Amino acid sequence: MQWLLTICLLSPRVIPNLAKYASSNYKFFIAFVKALQVKLSQPSTVALEANRLLDSCINIVLPLWDVVVAHPHHVVQHDKVARVTELLDLCISTRRTPQCKVVLAGVFKSKGAVSAKFTDLYIPLIPRMRQVLHRHDMSLLSDPFAEVMQIFVATYLNGVLGSKSKTPKLNVRQIGCGCGDCEQLDNFMTGNLSRTLIRLPMARKSHLEQRLRSARDLASYHVVTTGFPHGLDITKSSSLIKSGQWASRVSQARAFLAQVGDQPFLKSLMGRRYPDIEKALTGIQPFILPINIPSSSTPSVVPPLINASASATPSSSALPSARAAAPSNTSSNQSTVTTGVKRKKKRYPDPGDEIIDLCSD
Repeated sequence: MQWLLTICLLSPRVIPNLAKYASSNYKFFIAFVKALQVKLSQPSTVALEANRLLDSCINIVLPLWDVVVAHPHHVVQHDKVARVTELLDLCISTRRTPQCKVVLAGVFKSKGAVSAKFTDLYIPLIPRMRQVLHRHDMSLLSDPFAEVMQIFVATYLNGVLGSKSKTPKLNVRQIGCGCGDCEQLDNFMTGNLSRTLIRLPMARKSHLEQRLRSARDLASYHVVTTGFPHGLDITKSSSLIKSGQWASRVSQARAFLAQVGDQPFLKSLMGRRYPDIEKALTGIQPFILPINIPSSSTPSVVPPLINASASATPSSSALPSARAAAPSNTSSNQSTVTTGVKRKKKRYPDPGDEIIDLCSD
């Protein structure tokens, strides 16, 4: 690694040439950045050039958190959460903490349904991100991570929890009398299933029919005369189903918020928008975007995300581009192919390039 480091310091075109194959050389660039970091910790006459080279390498590697490498006979997958965590740690270790925004922007802009991204990516990332910050004596209230956590909370409440459906006021109650057969009925009524079949001997079946007739607002049924013993095909009312779905979403939202932090943490994080969290959880009012938290509430201000009528995914103006770390003289990093037009070459980061931070005020 030392000989390559020397060559790269002497020849400014080595790294841009290697960058052409960056998607297949993620581990190399991570190791190379760490070697540069060691070099900078020692007295050197090339510290300025090494710093510029370090910037260039980090710019190349930051957008690679979700790259899937295709080989002739297989596709290499990787743990996206682990890679994001590694890149965040790399930015902080090299004293380039603001560039964490570039990584996290790519995470927010990744494709997929909002609920699926929370399950597969965002929620598993929170404890790993907290561990990285703890190692560096930082917290999730540090800049720029407070902004990230505010967007996590706001996007979840707006896009996953959503609003409480307007349904007639229900008198949700226990239908059964407490006997064993009624307990089976009550377990169904409070569970996640919307329909069930309960087979019982005639006398016991008649008992459940009597209990169900007293709760026509909660469920309907019909007798199944095929098979033995006969049964009751019971279906919950649409109003009860919607009520149960909302209760489940609220329970999941509270579990998510508990993972983000305790009540004092959430108050410090969300500032004057903290009361809106409870309004969203109780169904009084959905959490409205954008966040618009004043700078006095938290260490930094979250840029406006989207208007309340738009999708729950943050807009492109809310976060820095995931490719912002690799400036280009074209409108996109992707070369376009058009008949009769010469293919434009990709421009890879030069050691002198600067990071464009679109999140700063």
